[in-house]
Amino acid sequence: MLSAEFGGKDPVKLPTYDELVRENQRLRTALEASQVRPASGSSLRRPRTTQKLLECHDPLEEMVFKSPSFSQVSRHRRGWSTVDVPCRKSSELLIAYDKKWNSWVHYALEYPEFHREHTQFMDNLEKGTVLSDCDPGWLSVYFSVITAALLMMDDKEAREILPAGEATPTFSTPCAYSALFCLEEADYMRSSTIRPVQAIAVLGMCFHNFGDSGLYRHLWSCAIRIARNLGLDGTRAPHPPTELGLEAQRRLWWTLIICEWLAVPYYVPQVDEGDFNVPLPSAESDSDGPHPVLYHIFMARTSTVYHRFRSALREGTRSISEVVRLADDELAEVINTLPDHLQPDSGKTEEMQELELIHPWIKWQRFDISLVLLHHRMRINRSLQKEWLAVPGLYDWARAVCIRSAMDIIWITHNWDQPVAMRRQWALSMHIFVAAIFLLRESHRAQAGAEVDFTDEVQLAIEYLDEVKSRNAIAERAVAILRSSLDETDTEAQYS
Repeated sequence: MLSAEFGGKDPVKLPTYDELVRENQRLRTALEASQVRPASGSSLRRPRTTQKLLECHDPLEEMVFKSPSFSQVSRHRRGWSTVDVPCRKSSELLIAYDKKWNSWVHYALEYPEFHREHTQFMDNLEKGTVLSDCDPGWLSVYFSVITAALLMMDDKEAREILPAGEATPTFSTPCAYSALFCLEEADYMRSSTIRPVQAIAVLGMCFHNFGDSGLYRHLWSCAIRIARNLGLDGTRAPHPPTELGLEAQRRLWWTLIICEWLAVPYYVPQVDEGDFNVPLPSAESDSDGPHPVLYHIFMARTSTVYHRFRSALREGTRSISEVVRLADDELAEVINTLPDHLQPDSGKTEEMQELELIHPWIKWQRFDISLVLLHHRMRINRSLQKEWLAVPGLYDWARAVCIRSAMDIIWITHNWDQPVAMRRQWALSMHIFVAAIFLLRESHRAQAGAEVDFTDEVQLAIEYLDEVKSRNAIAERAVAILRSSLDETDTEAQYS
């Protein structure tokens, strides 16, 4: 009946199972014969291993960087009528603070040129110039500098600088609004000028403190792309920037690279070592005596060591233990080449103490260098954590380095006599959080009967984070995570 409806033809005969097997075998043979085989001696490149599996990072580290569902800094809409400029005296004091304490962290400005630009800006305002008629790119730099200064400044000092009623703990936030608004007015996504790069480099000190890590990463990528378009990577650009001298451009470029290569949580950098040709910053063109740029050089060299370490892990051509030892040796070489005033053990002589009175930033730099070195030694050696957990006794040397480094980070932070305001940087909070979490994990994973208890060290970390959390979103989240983890550990101990 079915065949009649379709013109009287018989239905197609279905193949048997044996026929299907033979046909599959024929197709497989034909496919193998048609494939192009690699030439003798060559090999296909091994796919890169996932970074998270190699670095043995703790998932709790990502939690402290999770951006909130609503960010005041990124979503607050503004207009020129809402942008306020501090009075001339207050503004000058804030710029002076940046030069003394922040300029050698971001290296986005060139002094005394920025002083002259600021003076001209204030003169124009006093002559009646409307803010909307000023260069929005320069304004984005200016408000970024003000934001960073107020964020890192002691509350008492801020009250002395700003008029009554303005020196609140959150006053830096409206300045950040203004900086971002001016960035948009400068149309930085469509034009390549140096001002947005400078502004983003300065704001890089602040985004994590505000809890806006997502915005930081997006803007940092933009800054690197703009900088490359301008030739800051050592290439020849059709319109190189004239606002900064050559050495200042190099220092700014290395700021971008340092933060890109030392990013936490780690992501594959958009710039590799072979993608640019820019020498390390130099202090030769500056005055004699200790210069803050030496700290910048240290950070550049440390970031290079860590980037090479992560790249070697990704390539997978050498064992992890070999890569770890090589990176550890390179970090040791960085320490050996530090000038005397930045050596971790200096600062005890009378001569060095007198030098610190003349240059107060020396002490901060020396302490921070110690923390940076310890933090990255711990990260590097922690790459072997899975192995020593799987086979007790294996790579005990790496585990010992991690434990010692973590304990030293907490001890140094606890005994650092700098005011709390000088220790609000998000990176410092991250260093101590990573150290505390590692020690907490080691306590939890210790074998029964082993005398391993780092609860006291974790409590010291919590004390520090409590002190700085009012202006540090990373510290605020970190201390909550540590307390929760500590409570869980105590509960498990009670029922074990």
